Amino acid sequence: MNALYTVRKQRPNGSSLAGELKKSGPVFVSATPGHRDCRENRLTDFELHPRLDQDCHFITDLDLSRLLLMNNSDYPWCILVPRVAGIREIYQLDESRQQILLVESSRLSQVMMELFGGEKMNVAALGNMVPQLHVHHIVRKSTDRAWPNPVWGFAEPVVYDNDKLSAVTTALAEAMT
Repeated sequence: MNALYTVRKQRPNGSSLAGELKKSGPVFVSATPGHRDCRENRLTDFELHPRLDQDCHFITDLDLSRLLLMNNSDYPWCILVPRVAGIREIYQLDESRQQILLVESSRLSQVMMELFGGEKMNVAALGNMVPQLHVHHIVRKSTDRAWPNPVWGFAEPVVYDNDKLSAVTTALAEAMT
């Protein structure tokens, strides 16, 4: 759902735009200039960003999000990508999709911590390199290679071998579906 804004800025003639809005009722505006109302977006319009497609392995599609595994065996690292076209930020999702994303993220965090025995779950939606909304979930341990620093850019990733990849994706898919 787009944000409901109350505008209090004075107009040059001294009248209040807020007063005009009160007369006409609430106005919904797009949070991003030129961005269409996110309620128009459909799951069928979704296309995974090429960088995510290149760097990750598909695990499964959940109710809202595509679940991916980052191809870096140093850390249990999954990414949720809401299958909604044209969304860059969580607030651009309508309220019901925000709730679904929160439930999926919480469930994934719990599953990953149980499967991989983590000490800390890092969850972040950065989007500096990939503009498509995606939420990283990284299990951290005090014994991991980058601890306590961020994992991004710490070292070249160690890609999964086929056996470990199969075991990890199967365990995550079974636990999440």
